[in-house]
Amino acid sequence: MNSATPEDFLNLPGSEVRQKFDEIRTGIFRAIDFLKTDLSIFSLKPLPMENILTVLVSFFASSQKQPPPIPQEQYEVIKKWFWRACFSQRYARGGAKSTDIDLGEVQKLKTGRPHKLGEYDVSLDTDLFLKNVFRMSSVVTKTFILLLAQGKPLNFIQGTNISLQQVLSQGNRKEFIIYFLKPT
Repeated sequence: MNSATPEDFLNLPGSEVRQKFDEIRTGIFRAIDFLKTDLSIFSLKPLPMENILTVLVSFFASSQKQPPPIPQEQYEVIKKWFWRACFSQRYARGGAKSTDIDLGEVQKLKTGRPHKLGEYDVSLDTDLFLKNVFRMSSVVTKTFILLLAQGKPLNFIQGTNISLQQVLSQGNRKEFIIYFLKPT
């Protein structure tokens, strides 16, 4: 329905919802694969805003058991949108309206029509990560952690790659952030 409001979902007939289960499941699995493979995100805990997953699932959903590969240009748009959504904190406050807009735009992208997914202003301060308090509940903190994960972090002692799959799934550990800093 291209809507993130619970009321719209609750107004759907049960048969229509059940009819879409397989399509949604495919979208969830493919969205998680995308997060793991393309963005090195191995847990949903550090995902800055849950609405990001809603838009990704909508993009990757398919009624086909074996969906065709996603064109590279669309992958690039989705990655760009992901980071712009994180840095702009697009869904942090009053995210339902923005989510609805992005759900419509992601469907246009998916079907090859002209779209405006991720085409909104993002203003970044050079000290964004310095002026914010480090809290695991913060969108800025989670974005920072995901950004660090893109740099292939190394173990301080051995200099070996850190398995982000294990670390990101333990996001509530106090020493979580030290795993993401590379030795200088």
